[in-house]
Amino acid sequence: MKNFLILYFIAFTGVAQKPSQIDSLKKKLATTSDIQRKTKIVQDICEAYSRNQPDSAKKYLEIAQDFSKKSLDKKLEGRSYHLAANFFRAQNEFEKSLQASQKTIDLYEAIDYKRGLGRVYNSIGLTYKKMGDSQKVAAFTRKALMFSLKAIDMAKVVEDTNGLISGYNNAGIAYRDLKEFRKAEDAYKMGLKNAEKYKVDRDAGVLHANLGQIYIDFEKEYDKAIVELEKSLVIH
Repeated sequence: MKNFLILYFIAFTGVAQKPSQIDSLKKKLATTSDIQRKTKIVQDICEAYSRNQPDSAKKYLEIAQDFSKKSLDKKLEGRSYHLAANFFRAQNEFEKSLQASQKTIDLYEAIDYKRGLGRVYNSIGLTYKKMGDSQKVAAFTRKALMFSLKAIDMAKVVEDTNGLISGYNNAGIAYRDLKEFRKAEDAYKMGLKNAEKYKVDRDAGVLHANLGQIYIDFEKEYDKAIVELEKSLVIH
């Protein structure tokens, strides 16, 4: 059932845009002179490339960081550092990822951007999750859990549905890795409750699958697992 781990990462990254969408963004970039607008477009291009074209993502990340500094907009600059954190994590450059996340936090705290802070906490949780996996260090997994719980708390404050659902999913996975299976199940169910309430179908599919994994691997309740996996299959 290890293949379900990929669902963890799906929950925190956007759906890769089609080449036609990237081309459309590039056309907009060519006809835009406003630096803030240009920054947003370049960031969107970087994010679109980030799933499977790291060289292109890195190129546009560097442009985004340059533009965002020139824009004098802390929110845009914070997003560029957040994109950098995600990029470095994908390359397993964990220290660089954490450093970029800290810069994002500093910028967002300066403007009291709580929604952004919640998203950064989720991102840091992801980084510590990967560090725990790669280095087999439970302390990193506990840090992943800590930041996931911080993300949940912040998402509740600002009523960020996507951040809340992602936080519960992350917390569930951290609990699972720490072998606290009942807490993992509860976290997935809380994520599902919110996903179904706000009709976030894609995340519901991820959570049903991760809940199914708990029932298979740890509780041996195969009939319950089949129900959850079939729900996930229908959604996906």
